[in-house]
Amino acid sequence: MIFSHLLMELTYIYHFSYNIILMPV
Repeated sequence: MIFSHLLMELTYIYHFSYNIILMPV
C-alpha cells in the first residue's frame, strides 16, 4: 500500500526531527 509507505516515511522523519530538537548542538 502506498499510504502505509508514506506514513512510515513520515514517522521516520518525525522521529528524526524530534531527536534533533531534543539534542541541540
